[in-house]
Amino acid sequence: MKLHNYTLKYLAIALLSIIVLWGVLFYLHIRQEIGESLDRNLSNYKLDFIESAQKDAAVLTRLSVSGNFFQVQEIGEEEALKIRDRYEDNTIEQDGETIAARRLSSAFELNGHYYRLEVTTSTLEEDTLIKNILYGIILLYLALLLSVLFINNLLLRKVWRPFYAIIRQIEKFQLGKNTRITTTPTKISEFASLNETIESLVARAEDAFSGQRQFVENASHELQTPLAISLNRLELLLENEPLSPEGATAVSQVMKGLERLSRLNKTLLLLTRIENNQYLDTTVVNFNKLIASLIHEFEDLAGHKSVQVQFTENNPSLQLSMNEDLAGILIVNLLKNAIVHNVEQGKVIVATYADRLEIANTGAQEPLDVKRVFDRFYKNSANKQSTGLGLAIVKAIANQYGLNAVYSYRDGLHVISLLFPKKSDH
Repeated sequence: MKLHNYTLKYLAIALLSIIVLWGVLFYLHIRQEIGESLDRNLSNYKLDFIESAQKDAAVLTRLSVSGNFFQVQEIGEEEALKIRDRYEDNTIEQDGETIAARRLSSAFELNGHYYRLEVTTSTLEEDTLIKNILYGIILLYLALLLSVLFINNLLLRKVWRPFYAIIRQIEKFQLGKNTRITTTPTKISEFASLNETIESLVARAEDAFSGQRQFVENASHELQTPLAISLNRLELLLENEPLSPEGATAVSQVMKGLERLSRLNKTLLLLTRIENNQYLDTTVVNFNKLIASLIHEFEDLAGHKSVQVQFTENNPSLQLSMNEDLAGILIVNLLKNAIVHNVEQGKVIVATYADRLEIANTGAQEPLDVKRVFDRFYKNSANKQSTGLGLAIVKAIANQYGLNAVYSYRDGLHVISLLFPKKSDH
């Protein structure tokens, strides 16, 4: 839910609660006022009736005067003195229908005689008026609520515009791609402060990223030079100097360690360059052709372990726009991983589909750790030649181009699937 909608939700709840409370109180007040007005009218009708009776005693026998109904009954003095004016709701029959009414019960004295008087008047018009007022209040308050929410929505959208603008800028921002954050000018001090803070953070992040990238490259190159020199000198030592068998074995072990360190250094440098988006050139890569050519290059390695490599083209033209060198590195690492971590006389099955590439291989009889299989330096074998970075490179390249690298263990096979983005997302 967007921030201004979240704000509007609570504003709507608060306004609705207040308006409902006001509406109920106003409605009750109107009912009370109309009820008091009816009671005053009944009291006036009583006084008018008594005044008329004083002038003409025949009035006492009338049941209806000007639409009001009267009932008069002569009673004793003691009973009359006990009666107090009492107002109550009642019903009357009018034109064959029962309608709501209001009744006043009272008593009065006339010429030494005491009478009970009941005055009843219809409340049909008043009830209709109350209903109309109720409907009017509901419509008025609903219109008021919708108007307030509509105006607030427009105002909030305008007020929050700089905030959403900076959010969109941050979503598009990528380190190392020279993308800039362009803030929207605003008179709101909090948003202006936010813009300045984000611009400062982005500038510092760019500087730190650039420095880190330069340091990694420099460090890798500086390490590679002494490693190459050390390997060359050890090779010369083995070729030109007479060494005992134990000494030659020790030198060979040192050379293997340096070679592994050199491979590790080159692989880390490659991984860093991939993650730093330094491979910018792109072209449409046909993975079927690429896989077929690389499988041929791995024939010697596969033959050394008697591993059979099968290639099934369910999709004869699996393509993606990406850097051609990285596409080759991606497939090389997948094939090498499948062969190196295979068993003697094992098999590797490569298959292309409409939306994915799968490379499955025999190997360990238990699945790998799904959560860690693409992590750096994760190894599940005792192979000393492995750096534990092959699948990390695969994951880095996949992320770079919207591919989803997934590991699974099916039917005794370790399967790496590369799920391609939809064509609309290429």
